[in-house]
Amino acid sequence: MSPPPAFGHASLCRKIIRCLNELLPDGRALPETPVLTADGIKVPDVTWIGPEYAGELEAGEATGAGGAPRKSAFESALAVNSRPK
Repeated sequence: MSPPPAFGHASLCRKIIRCLNELLPDGRALPETPVLTADGIKVPDVTWIGPEYAGELEAGEATGAGGAPRKSAFESALAVNSRPK
């Protein structure tokens, strides 16, 4: 990414991660986690992963191309947001 995001961007990502972890404590909110989508590997600023899938990732059972997770909560969001209106 060029130029890199400003400090405020990283600070906002930190706040989002903290909120997700507080509101959804069974899963995990992580920064810059690769996600495999139909359009290739995407790296959202923040990703939330459910508890069962987090266990699969830790065991190395759920990775796809390039080590990217095969799915996440954001994969669906990316697909929905890319639909024509």
